[in-house]
Amino acid sequence: MAKWARQHSGYWAHWPLAEVLSWRMEFGCSLHTAFKELVELMCQDPDRMFGTGVLIGSHPLRPRGWDFPPYEPFATPNRLPFNTPNLGRVPFEDWCDLEPTTDSDGRPTNKARWASAKVDAWDYIELDRHTLMKAWLEYMARSERSCLLLPRTGRRAVGAPTRSSSGSRRR
Repeated sequence: MAKWARQHSGYWAHWPLAEVLSWRMEFGCSLHTAFKELVELMCQDPDRMFGTGVLIGSHPLRPRGWDFPPYEPFATPNRLPFNTPNLGRVPFEDWCDLEPTTDSDGRPTNKARWASAKVDAWDYIELDRHTLMKAWLEYMARSERSCLLLPRTGRRAVGAPTRSSSGSRRR
């Protein structure tokens, strides 16, 4: 009952893309590795895992016309006003062709651009913190490609080096 109520009540723990990637990079991942893992998660279950944002530029080879889906405030919440132009759910088909952007200091931003065209695509991207963190921890627990340590738990991922009795790491 609680899960149904959270999904249908409009409850959403906003987590901006910059914070998502920074959180993942705290544990030894590069920006591109963290974004690649995020894309895998977003494409696995598009009904449960999705991001919202503002479309700021269509792909030059695949322009979006009037077919852009209307914003649904309770189905795809965002902290921006509901009448913000081009506000909506980032289609799961787009995630595979996106790449993260950085500021002048090399930190991730809330923007993503088209990887194939190097043009800005989405801004103000937000995701649901609880759903994404749960899916990411499950992904890291079963994936050898993920970074060595699982965030916030201290448990080691599959294939991570173990500590010997003297306390040093085996390679």
